[in-house]
Order: sequence, then C-alpha cells, then structure tokens
Amino acid sequence: MASAPSIVATLPSELLSLIFEHLSNTPRGLVQCMLCCRTWHDEAQAILFQHVALSSSTATKYTKLCPSSPNTDAKIQSLTVHLDDVYQSWPKRTRDGSIRDVRVRSQPTHEVWHALDVLSLRFAAMPKLRSLSLARPSDRPRLLSEWNVDSVIGRMISKLPATCVSLEIDVNTAEAKTHVCPAVRAALPQLEYLRLRLSSICPEICGEGYGPGPAIGVAETFRPASAPYLKQCVINMVIDTPNQFHQLGTRLCSANPPRAGPAWPHLTNHLEALHDAETAPNLVSLWILTARGITTCYIRHDIGVKKVTSMPVRQIGDLERDI
Repeated sequence: MASAPSIVATLPSELLSLIFEHLSNTPRGLVQCMLCCRTWHDEAQAILFQHVALSSSTATKYTKLCPSSPNTDAKIQSLTVHLDDVYQSWPKRTRDGSIRDVRVRSQPTHEVWHALDVLSLRFAAMPKLRSLSLARPSDRPRLLSEWNVDSVIGRMISKLPATCVSLEIDVNTAEAKTHVCPAVRAALPQLEYLRLRLSSICPEICGEGYGPGPAIGVAETFRPASAPYLKQCVINMVIDTPNQFHQLGTRLCSANPPRAGPAWPHLTNHLEALHDAETAPNLVSLWILTARGITTCYIRHDIGVKKVTSMPVRQIGDLERDI
C-alpha cells in the first residue's frame, strides 16, 4: 500500500515561492532546495535567478555554462555586472629553481567583453528584466585602458528589453573615453530611474540637436528627449581616483572637441531645458553631483527646484565613500 504524500510535497507553488524568498540571499541554500525534488527545483530556480550579480570572472562562466532557457534568463528581474580585476596564473621560478604558478591581477580580458556582448544578445530572452547595473571600480583606473567602453556599454543599452525601467552605469575612472550619450538618450522613453557616473558626458544624453551655438547656453536646434516615465535622474560628475579624491570631474565627450572642459555647466543648462519642456512630466528628482577641489562633501544641484545642497562624505576605515 502506497504511503500518503507528505504535507511538504502537497504545498502549492505560491506557498513554496514565499518560503524560498527567505533564502534569496543564500544562493547555496536555494541550490540545495533545487536538488531536493522536481517540484522544488523549478520554484527554487525561479527565485535563484531573480537577481543575478556577475563579476568579470563569473560573467564568462555564466555565458558558457548557463545556457539561456525559460528557467534561467526568463526569470531574471535585475542584472548587476561588476567589472572587477581578474586573476591569471603565471609560471614563476623560485629561488630554489623550481617553477610554480602565481596569481597575478590584470585587467579584464577580451573574453570578458565578449561575455558582455553575449549577455546583451540574451536580453531578448529576459522578459522580466527591470534593472541593469554596470560598474567598474576606480581603485586601479589604468587597467581600463584597453576597454572599448563605447561599444560594450552602447550595445548593452541598445538591446535593453522594453521591460527594463532602471539603468545604472558607473564607469568611475579618469582614463576611459566614453560617449554613450546617444544610446542612453534612446533608452529614456522606457526608463523610470537613471543613475550615471561616466568619465565623459554631453547634453546629447537628454536631447538631440546639441551642436554649434553659445559656449554654454542651449542652442535653438536643441530638442529635449521624451522621457514620459522617468522619475529620478542622478548624474554623478565626480571621478574618484587614488590620492586625488574629488579633484577630477567629468569632461565633455570627445565627440564634441570644440567644447572642451568640465561638462557640468553645459549639462545643467540642457537638463533645465528638458525639465522646462515638460517632456518628462513624472520627473521628481533631477540631480547633478559635483565637487570643487579636495573637499569633504559633494555638491548636489537640484535642477528641478534650482537648489544647491552640500552632501557630506564620511570617513569609513581608510577610504572615503559616499553616504
């Protein structure tokens, strides 16, 4: 005589999802639940892939070992890619004459950039994706010298699914030459939240027709972009580099050489034009963060209400970090 099924085996999928939600911060626990039984496998896997965070090394492994399927990419709601340094093994001769492998930190390789291209192609299979975050730390800015930021970020933004409403890009280094402004502008009609820190930026990020005209003012040819759903836009124009905290600011994109210099005066005027044109009716927070010289605070420019506020930076350990 067959035994009666246990209470756990008869739990509805909705209740299992609520239970597995409590394990969302412990991926190993979710994997163990996936291995328990077929019913648990599908429900736990859906929770496991809701919020995916990748590094330089795991991004390559993910694209190779985790194929796109309704149980993987289709479950992703937020995707975070942190482009940290990678470690490679190199042979080194020791004093006794033997050879051993040592781990050497180096810049992300072309294999990593290929993995990001593959990820962008898989966006079409992510119908639930709502948030994309791409970050590159500034502790070793020279390691970014061979990264073609324009092509990598631009392709990822251009392939965002219509469901993605939050975009965060933090390429915090003084050496990268970025001009992804047209790609970001093209995504504005679907975004609700936009947070940026780029090494270079220009008013093309918020409208078309930015060309010859006044040195800082808005040209008559400028047409503000449409951002009907945008609620918050924060642009950090302070670049942190080792031993030069707050000394370097975001510059104008290389696509506009006649207007070399700090970008924030140009961008402020054009963001004001975006706000006044009412093409972003739901915009509540429109902020630019700057700093002058070596200081202990950011300066927040609230474009909407034309207000300037100091934002203190506290000392945490041996490093200064934003609050």
